[in-house]
Amino acid sequence: MFESLRKVFSASKGQPIAQGGGSFPVGPTGPVPLSSASLNAQLIAAATAEGGGHQTLIKEILDYVVSENYDAALAGIDSMMRQEQLSDVRVLLIWTKSNIFQRRRQTSREIDELVTVSAIKEHPLFELNLGIAYSRESNRKEAEVHFLRAIELMDGKYPLATFNLGILYCDTGRSREARLRLEDLESGKEKVPSQLIQKLKDRVSSMR
Repeated sequence: MFESLRKVFSASKGQPIAQGGGSFPVGPTGPVPLSSASLNAQLIAAATAEGGGHQTLIKEILDYVVSENYDAALAGIDSMMRQEQLSDVRVLLIWTKSNIFQRRRQTSREIDELVTVSAIKEHPLFELNLGIAYSRESNRKEAEVHFLRAIELMDGKYPLATFNLGILYCDTGRSREARLRLEDLESGKEKVPSQLIQKLKDRVSSMR
């Protein structure tokens, strides 16, 4: 089942860059999984720990996603959601649903699911994806709110959210804020892919 999760989420567009190695970055309450594959491995472990035959049904839904039979996956999710009250299971199902809508480029529906799952369980990756989704909708005000919240949940150390926020500030002509985000990335406090730093640096330089 964990292999199904890896296949389902590793190719999702707009998702964070996977962390290297097997360790998670440390947030204010301890290690936090910030790659889609790592988060979903955690979510499925919590959901199937509840028992009650969840593992078989969840695997069936994920297999549908792997085969890109999204209609069947969504039907399975909706059917399971009508019967399921356990929060861990609902979080996994709603998060999976948001990823399906992301793949289908149905951004408004993706946002609806991310808002719903965030109301049940707060997580920096949910906030990051909300910021990315709102950016695709050109709703920069909401995007900023969620990028900032993602960074806050990671105690100020979330490079990919910082990068996206810097790009948003470039897009809106807020050069001072964009430079501050670039400085955050260049500080060396967190491991950041060099291409992200260079891309933001190029955008900031073009504003001068």
